[in-house]
Amino acid sequence: MHVEVVVAFLGPSAYISPDHYASQPHFPTWAYAAVHVTGRPRLLDEVRTMRQLDDLIEDQESRLAPKQPWSLPRRASALFDEYLRLIQGSRSRSGTSTACTSLARTSPRPTWPPRHGPSGSAARTA
Repeated sequence: MHVEVVVAFLGPSAYISPDHYASQPHFPTWAYAAVHVTGRPRLLDEVRTMRQLDDLIEDQESRLAPKQPWSLPRRASALFDEYLRLIQGSRSRSGTSTACTSLARTSPRPTWPPRHGPSGSAARTA
């Protein structure tokens, strides 16, 4: 059976206060970026799933330096076995990709730090 899936990759996102705009009036908004990718998944066996987990954990842990990196335990434990039972690795070749962004609702673009406070007064700067 061939199944097609949609995977959402979420990028950065942030609330944008009306105070971030130099001119008034503005309304609060949300800036975000995402990509939706379609494809046909292929399930991985246990060995490849473990390799995928090792690679993912190593990549993410390396970003937390100077912290000592955490890695998957190599000995069996009830908790470890329970988690692994719930994880299924997969790979997919991309079909279509659709980008979805909302980075600036209106012109002019937001300024940082805000030039005006909530009532239009000058914003405090640290």
